[in-house]
Amino acid sequence: MPSDSIPRLNSRLVYDDIEAAVAWLSEVVGFRERVEDRISSPEGELAWLDLGDDLIVVSSAGGHGLQSPQTLGGCNQQVMVYVDDIDALVERAEAAGCTVIAPPADQFFGDRRAELLDPEGNAWAFHQHLRDVPREEWPVELRPG
Repeated sequence: MPSDSIPRLNSRLVYDDIEAAVAWLSEVVGFRERVEDRISSPEGELAWLDLGDDLIVVSSAGGHGLQSPQTLGGCNQQVMVYVDDIDALVERAEAAGCTVIAPPADQFFGDRRAELLDPEGNAWAFHQHLRDVPREEWPVELRPG
């Protein structure tokens, strides 16, 4: 069972340059590194980053058989994060070297959403909740059940 300071579910993202990744995630997205939890071992480095009550682990490539998106030629996951100002975040992200896959756009379910690849190719979806939309107002083909 994890301690109270570690959520039951968190994600590990793999980077070739962990220092640049931690700087990008801190400056652009607003994560805060748990400096006291930084680990350096023969398998590589791990950095723990908080965003409010949420946590991600950033890992250097190679340890535990994990490879970066650059080494693999793509990634197989996308991290979704809710933010307060998506347009400002995308502007900061572009200035920091991200690739915008889908620019901010309002969605039928009430969020404003953008998709990015960070400087090393990890996929991110950023959302800003604008309003609650009753499911009856969703397009018929997208309604559950």
